[in-house]
Amino acid sequence: MSQGGQYSKEEIERGIAKIYQTVLSTKNITARYIAVIALASLWVDAYDFAAFTFGTAAFKATFPWMSPFLFGFAVAAVQIGATVGAVAGGWLTDRLGRRTMFILNMILFTVMAIGAGLAPDPYTFTVFRILLGFALGADTATGFTYIFEYLERNQRLFWSNLWQLQWYLMYLVTIAIVVLPPLYFYFHTLLTPWLWRTTMILGGVFAS
Repeated sequence: MSQGGQYSKEEIERGIAKIYQTVLSTKNITARYIAVIALASLWVDAYDFAAFTFGTAAFKATFPWMSPFLFGFAVAAVQIGATVGAVAGGWLTDRLGRRTMFILNMILFTVMAIGAGLAPDPYTFTVFRILLGFALGADTATGFTYIFEYLERNQRLFWSNLWQLQWYLMYLVTIAIVVLPPLYFYFHTLLTPWLWRTTMILGGVFAS
């Protein structure tokens, strides 16, 4: 400490660095639960993004009058919404707060996924999927913020990479075990509307 009770710039920087290292080295059991919840939301992201690919043939068979453009737009709707959500998600998180944005995203996950599953036509389906995609894109900023803020350094390395495994694995397991076999054995076809509708509605059930 310099004369007059004032800290030098170097002393302040060393103090900040020490605090930073202490925080990063502190294990927090509660933080693990927060990280699990955040990862669960990212798993819902993965499911809602990719699960519909298993139902596109059934979706097209449900509405055979669809033009190729409308069909492609309906399938891509979630990515369109996610692009906007990814751009606006960080800004909204800063304005509304992480907790509020996280809850809002989960509400949108539930309502929009179920709405898409009950949609009476491709137009309504597309609107629901765009809004769902917006929440998916925005949740990327919110979910990873929780993961990196609440975990110490070594935990971050593990938990921040775990989502990459579960992203591809969990929705495949869900579709391949929970959805496709029972529907196929019951209807003896994968072109039934129940395939894509059930897939969408399950996304809302998982989010709730």
